[in-house]
Amino acid sequence: MFLDSLDSLLLKTYDVYEPIETEIIKKMVKHGDTVLDIGAHIGYYTLILAKLVGKSGKVFAFEPNPDNFALLKKNIELNGYQNVVLEQKAVINKTGKSELHLCKDNTGDHRISWTGDGREKIDVDAVRLDDYFSEYDENINFIKMDIQGCECLALQGMSAFLQKNNNVAIVMELSPELIKQTGVDPKRCLQSLIDDGYNLYGIESDKCDVKRSSVNRLLDTSSITDVFCTKSVVDFEINPGMPRIPLMVRSIDGDKTLLIGLFAPVLEVGGGGVPTFRPCMDIRPLPTVDIVSNLEEPFPIQDEFFGSVFGNYVIEHLSWRKVRQFVSECHRILKPGSKCVMVTANTKAQCIRAINEDLPIDEASSLLFGGQDYPDNTHKNFLSPEYAIKIFKEGGFYDVIIHPHPASDTDMIIEAIKSSAVIRIG
Repeated sequence: MFLDSLDSLLLKTYDVYEPIETEIIKKMVKHGDTVLDIGAHIGYYTLILAKLVGKSGKVFAFEPNPDNFALLKKNIELNGYQNVVLEQKAVINKTGKSELHLCKDNTGDHRISWTGDGREKIDVDAVRLDDYFSEYDENINFIKMDIQGCECLALQGMSAFLQKNNNVAIVMELSPELIKQTGVDPKRCLQSLIDDGYNLYGIESDKCDVKRSSVNRLLDTSSITDVFCTKSVVDFEINPGMPRIPLMVRSIDGDKTLLIGLFAPVLEVGGGGVPTFRPCMDIRPLPTVDIVSNLEEPFPIQDEFFGSVFGNYVIEHLSWRKVRQFVSECHRILKPGSKCVMVTANTKAQCIRAINEDLPIDEASSLLFGGQDYPDNTHKNFLSPEYAIKIFKEGGFYDVIIHPHPASDTDMIIEAIKSSAVIRIG
């Protein structure tokens, strides 16, 4: 994914933007759905939505800023999605031209509303959804909307659309002060949703909490940053907030860097004498090992205790008969919404290298089977990216990302994320 020059979403440091909102979207959007991304920015949510709806679904992505739109288009093309309709338009309560006030410090904070702070402004196309979808016959299932206070203007421009698509669910940013700058009363705006039969759930990202809320609570609770609107009754079980720790993996020359955000507390497995994190669990009773345990056996750790599990070249040393149990144990001891990160050999890439470069037998054997200079330094299972995704998903993780290792084209970094919310729809 191509990022804006300011990395306004901090995706270089924290690979998941707005984890609670992301989780809600992943739970609510289904294969075959038609969805809207209003305020698509550079495509973080658009890419997630395109993957979720699949080839039989469709995503309409609206983004008025030319630079953001160019990156949005580039990211959609990079990922090969054919199910996305891109519109370089703002969504408000009128169709025509409008002024967009630019923010030089955050590419996600361009605003249609007047800011009074001397921002540069440009003319952009704007559209009312009642006009845009006036002849569209398919049902719309979901809307994600983050347009810097213009959410209520957009709602004013989609009254007929909402009557036609009367079960559409909405996740939208909530900033009462920004809404007021557009000349709209936020209380009246939210009450109109309730009058239309919506239940409103306030999202408190800092507390990792989602609660069904009254209009007054939504407006009076400063930590509520977004609201989930649905005509269904939904129960949420959200993990408590966990501080984040950046994990940095560099290439040898320092030219390439991979940053992954871990959650505290972190358990390192197999760290041995030089662990990156403490506590460390290893089979060897070394001074730096806090928990002496065989990683091929059940962990002596209670359920949902750690924020992250990290392993640096350890999983390939486990018996192929036990690796699934190891993955399941990692999932068991992790808090909801946390992750397991494993730096490991990419056996598929190793085999290709050994064959293509016709490596000497000793070098190829060491590459594939480990140095074997001490008893535990033996590779006992083969992990390809595809197989890693398979066993981590079988172990309970809802999303698995394979990163290339910055320092080695025959290694990889597995990032497996545990679901942060259990959502039950009544």
